Amino acid sequence: MDLKRRSATAEEIQGPTILSRLWELTTDQWFLFVLIVLVIFSPQVQVPGAQQGFKTRIVQNLTIAVIFFINGLATQTQDLMANIRHWYCHVFI
Repeated sequence: MDLKRRSATAEEIQGPTILSRLWELTTDQWFLFVLIVLVIFSPQVQVPGAQQGFKTRIVQNLTIAVIFFINGLATQTQDLMANIRHWYCHVFI
């Protein structure tokens, strides 16, 4: 029986590199990073003072809509169908 020992590569010895960990974090938490970027850049878009309240309402409503949309995309269809059966609770609230 011929058993050959394989030498370990540098990545196997050291583990994942910093760049691979950073890439994994970025792809896993992309929504959080995009949200942070939007929060940072949103005050940079200036509108006249008379329309500031309108801008605030639009930004708040769009932000809430996007959060619910992405949350809905992450929901399993089976869970959604199971929760629809509790319509009386949703009507009460």
